[in-house]
Amino acid sequence: MQVVAFQVPAPPSYGGVMDVYYRLKALRRAGVDVTLHTFYYADRSPHTDLSDIASKVYYYKRNTGLASQISKRPYIVQSRENEELLNNLLKENSPILFEGLHTCYYLSHPSLSGYVKFVRMHNIESDYYRELANVSINLRDRLFFRLESFRLKMFEAQISEASAIFTTSDSDTIYLKQKYPDVKIFTSPCCHPDDKRDYSPSKKTEPYCIYHGNFTVAENVNAATFLMERVADKLDMPLYIAGKTACVLDKKNKSATVRIVSNPKQDELRSLVSNAQVNLLITFQPTGLKLKLLNALNWGGFCVVNDKILTGTQLAPTCTVANTPDSIIQAVNSLKWKTWSADDELLRQNTIKLYDNDRSIEPILNMLEFYEKN
Repeated sequence: MQVVAFQVPAPPSYGGVMDVYYRLKALRRAGVDVTLHTFYYADRSPHTDLSDIASKVYYYKRNTGLASQISKRPYIVQSRENEELLNNLLKENSPILFEGLHTCYYLSHPSLSGYVKFVRMHNIESDYYRELANVSINLRDRLFFRLESFRLKMFEAQISEASAIFTTSDSDTIYLKQKYPDVKIFTSPCCHPDDKRDYSPSKKTEPYCIYHGNFTVAENVNAATFLMERVADKLDMPLYIAGKTACVLDKKNKSATVRIVSNPKQDELRSLVSNAQVNLLITFQPTGLKLKLLNALNWGGFCVVNDKILTGTQLAPTCTVANTPDSIIQAVNSLKWKTWSADDELLRQNTIKLYDNDRSIEPILNMLEFYEKN
């Protein structure tokens, strides 16, 4: 199988690439031979060793900049137009998995008309970018996100060319089935660090709560700012905020009880999540399945979340749901002295089993088998 990734998926240091990396790892474990086509830009190197997830790798430079923005196509799509990618895809007569709408520039290209083509939808991207516009303070960013949302809504129809579509959440599956009734559409939850859960009843935790995420994303900055301004000072324990470029929050932080941990390594982040008395996770964008939620549920104990972060999932039974500042404060404080019990652990194990990586890739494996036989 060939896979087109929107960015070099290693190291798996934030949600989007983590999902891609661990999906490829699970596919390889299942015996799927992967040829990876991946774009590089920003701090992602074309010299990264990806031999653990693919037998062959092609790298392409993403065309960032103004030229890619002046297009009817979305910027995230147009900037990944590369004729060399098309030529390399044509070298193999094997199914193609396009990771994200970002990579679908050639999905409907006539040269690929005879190919089995799958699309992995990370979100309903037009909704995601509309919400980014709503939370952006900078006028230029707000205008860009609104334009991108409009272009993505128009471009989305291209996915009707796919042989099958895989979504991250049940709500996205329902939405797309209504819009594209002739396409096979399946829920395939995000893949995540697939080591075994190591969290025992009566585990000794430390008296802090933690919110983690990728703070190059406005959605996460907005959520963290909300927690710093409206929640942190009334909690009975410190609030840690950790993740990629969390230092952007330094100037926003006016609370003496907030500790910001920027760019922790994966082991450090896991330790912070695992040792926290409470994982506190909220979002104001009910789009897709949030990988940070799976991380918290897999690595940690008590989780206080809002309902939007649970949208389209089956994860509510193992979380405490709170939506207002007062209810969040009350929920976190009520858990300060509570011990994680055997019943809590059994419920957590049974819930996250639904999001096991090997189980998540089953729809992809089934479609590969179906098209191989037909």
